[in-house]
Amino acid sequence: MKLDMTKLTNNLMKMAQITCKAEIALRPYYVHIPFIAKLQMEYGACGMAVETIQDIKELIPCGIFDFLMVKELEDYNEIIEMSLTYRIILTLNLNSDLSKLIEACKKYHQCIEVVVNYDFSQNYQDYIQYIQEIQKYDELDFAGIQAFSNTLATTKDYYQRYDQSYDIEEDLGKLLEECQKKEIQVDIVTGLSSASTKFREEKYFDTHFTESQAGNYAIGTKYSDYSDLDFEQAITELDDPKVYLVDGDIIIDEL
Repeated sequence: MKLDMTKLTNNLMKMAQITCKAEIALRPYYVHIPFIAKLQMEYGACGMAVETIQDIKELIPCGIFDFLMVKELEDYNEIIEMSLTYRIILTLNLNSDLSKLIEACKKYHQCIEVVVNYDFSQNYQDYIQYIQEIQKYDELDFAGIQAFSNTLATTKDYYQRYDQSYDIEEDLGKLLEECQKKEIQVDIVTGLSSASTKFREEKYFDTHFTESQAGNYAIGTKYSDYSDLDFEQAITELDDPKVYLVDGDIIIDEL
């Protein structure tokens, strides 16, 4: 793989400007190229969204120490031990068994931040009950909601993918309103796609999201769903298994 450094930098600057103007944080979804992740942090990202413990291990040498684990884990011992040194936020699915997580936290005398993965198709009242269950444990610090809207261009075009009209922002607003009534503090609402970020920037609606998990924007439109934002195609070749930075046709460095 070869990357055009000029175009890559332009993409990073563009997304940093968009999220800054929209007054939301940028927590990029890790695209498994540590060098790009490091640059994303240098251009204003607050941390990285990752899927595995191995992802975290790849990113620590880049000086990245703030992670959101977007998927549940089978075993929590290693991640809780790592959370003693780095900021790690865990994602829990609705009604997940908390016993293994609590056990690991007690083993390391640690309190861990957690967010609940919100599925828009389910009853938000069920989430309120689950959040209240989480708050019973001293080992768990409820931080907020993971509500990934994926590649929806607006919150009202849900029907284009699921054949029904559905207002994601409205539904998420009901959940947050209920949290407020129950005196549940929600600090993080993470998962916004970059396409939706554009609509927030242009004030087409006021989003409830506080973080964007846009990821592939750094390498361009052909390999992402963000064509409406006009990111430049930064990948120049895919046939080479190694990763290079290039400026035009000149190879700068091998990663």
